[in-house]
Amino acid sequence: MSSHIILAAANAPMAKFFETQGFDSLYVNQESVANQLLATTDESLAVTEYVQYLKCLRATTTVRMLADAAIGSDPISTTINRVSHCGMDTIVISDDDENHRALTLADFSNHIQAASSCIAGLSSSLMLNLGHLEQYGYQGLSERIKLTKNTNVTAIVVSHVTPDDLGGLAPLLAENHQIGLALDHPDFSYGMVQAMMPAFILDTYHPSLAAKQSVQNAGNSVIAKLFMG
Repeated sequence: MSSHIILAAANAPMAKFFETQGFDSLYVNQESVANQLLATTDESLAVTEYVQYLKCLRATTTVRMLADAAIGSDPISTTINRVSHCGMDTIVISDDDENHRALTLADFSNHIQAASSCIAGLSSSLMLNLGHLEQYGYQGLSERIKLTKNTNVTAIVVSHVTPDDLGGLAPLLAENHQIGLALDHPDFSYGMVQAMMPAFILDTYHPSLAAKQSVQNAGNSVIAKLFMG
C-alpha cells in the first residue's frame, strides 16, 4: 500500500501545478515561505506576515492545506487561532523550544495540552511534528508519542531523521498507524521512505530543490540572453 504524499508548496504557481497533478494536500511550511519572501531560511517571519501570506495562498486552491503554528513569541493558542482562521485544514505544531532545541518532556506535555485544548473549538485538525530524534532517541520519541494519546492530535510526523534511523523507527511506525515521515534529507528516496509504510510522506525536500533549480536555471537563461544575444 502506498503512503499518502503531501508536498510542500511555497507559492501560488506551485500550489496550482501540484493540484493539477492530483495532489490533494499541500504543506505551506514556515521555512519555505521565509525562503520565498526573504530568500533565506535563517530569519523567521512574523506571525502577521505568515498569516497574510496564508490568506492569499488559500484563495488560489481548494486542496487541503497544512500550515505551521510554531512561529513567533505569542502563546501557542493565539498562533493556532490565527493560522486556523486563514482557512488552514491542519495546523502543524513542533516540539521546538525558543532555541530550536527539543522541549523537555514536562514542557512538551504542557505544550501538547495547550494546543489540544485550543484546537477543540476550531475547524482545523492538529498535527505534531517530532523533529529531534537525535536529542531524545527512540525512547524519548516513544514517550512523546504516548503523551499525545487522549489529546486532539490526529497525526504525527517524524522529521529530521537520516537513512540510518529508519530501522529503529520501524517498530514505532508498525504500532502507531497515524505516524508519517518527513522526506527532508538529500539521501532519502521515495522508495526508501515508502518501504517503511508510514501513514503519509511529508515531502519538503524535493519541492524546495525544484524551486531553487528553477530560479537558478531561469537566472542563467536571462543572463545568457542579455549578454550573449
